Parts: sequence; C-alpha cells; structure tokens
Amino acid sequence: MTQHYAKSEQMVERTVRDEQVLVPIGGHADELEALYNLNRTAAFVFNAAGEGLTAEEIADRLSSEFEISPSEALADVQAALAELTAIGALRAIAEGGG
Repeated sequence: MTQHYAKSEQMVERTVRDEQVLVPIGGHADELEALYNLNRTAAFVFNAAGEGLTAEEIADRLSSEFEISPSEALADVQAALAELTAIGALRAIAEGGG
C-alpha cells in the first residue's frame, strides 16, 4: 500500500519573514503554546506532502531542487515526514483514503 499524507486540520501554517511557521490550534493547553519553525527542507516536504505526494515522489523533487543524491533525499524526506507526523502537522492516509 502506498503511503500518502495530508496536512492536519489541527495546525495552522503562516509565513513570517520568509519562514514557514506551524501553530497548533487544538488539543492540550501545552500544545497550544508551541510554535514550529520549519527549515527550508521541512517546509518543502510539508508542502509537497500536502499535495498528496508519496515519500518517494517528494524525494524525487527534493533531489532535483537541492541537487542531492536520491538516497540522501529519501532519507531526509522520511525523517521530515516522521517528525511532521509526530507533531501533528501531517497525517498519514492510505491510498484512496482521506
């Protein structure tokens, strides 16, 4: 089964001075005080995942955009997806799911 991702409805994204910032809007009080600043790679992965791309598809784009090897790109994408999912910014969905 192919893994796709969607942006969480529990996170608001904003661009502040050329930086992408994520702010939780639901959940526990301690989560509401958190702000997540995404570096350039994480922002790239977050936005591509929000388009419904798989890790492999995102890695292909990342490899071209940042001129890194496909294996390095895939490792970076997998790490970013794991972190973005862990903080609730992305949710994993099965192909055909929603």
